[in-house]
Amino acid sequence: MRGHAPVRASRELEPGGWVGRTRLKPVHGRRRRRGAAPHHRVNEGRQRAGVRRDSAGRLLATLPGPIQELLRLAFVAARVTQGPRSFLAYLRLSRIRHHEGSGGRVVRLRLRPLGGQVLVRPSTSDIDTVWGTFAGGYHRGPPEVDSSGVRLLWDLGANIGLTMADLAHRHPAARVVGVELDPENAALARANLGPWQIAARWWRLRSGPATAPCATFGSRGPPPATT
Repeated sequence: MRGHAPVRASRELEPGGWVGRTRLKPVHGRRRRRGAAPHHRVNEGRQRAGVRRDSAGRLLATLPGPIQELLRLAFVAARVTQGPRSFLAYLRLSRIRHHEGSGGRVVRLRLRPLGGQVLVRPSTSDIDTVWGTFAGGYHRGPPEVDSSGVRLLWDLGANIGLTMADLAHRHPAARVVGVELDPENAALARANLGPWQIAARWWRLRSGPATAPCATFGSRGPPPATT
């Protein structure tokens, strides 16, 4: 062919190079699905998100300790509660340093993960239970375990019923059974578990000459439909 310089073999195999007057199309392996983001864009987005988190962590570390604690509380409250009233109530209860007992008082909190209200006692560890249940998730199974076919769940030490409510909400087809020895906790759990049709039965446990009250809770099925 006149007017064309010879093409080296290595250039012919180079993606995007030229062979004569024909441009070779680069080959990137499997064809990308229409509308899907390229892999390099996804990775770049994850890297930028990690950089933002690191920058926010460094910025938080420069602030005074009380401000750091307040910002962390506000972050958890925004994740867990629903509505400004519950948000402020969560912050107020979390700031109580010395637990002196509620004196029979209860506070209503609307929780985002449940989409409903629960009762907690001020100046007790109930607010820590809210954090541990819905922000920490310590009662849930490991993520690598497939729990879609679970039919029976036990909660030994049901406390005020928040972990049972969360389990019933996440596994509507399963039966949830819990045990609580403390009468005050069990009474509050009975109120908190009502929307999930989880009823309580009282027993007396005998350990030698001593006996102690015990409440067992059992769900009868999925929660009722709400409008």
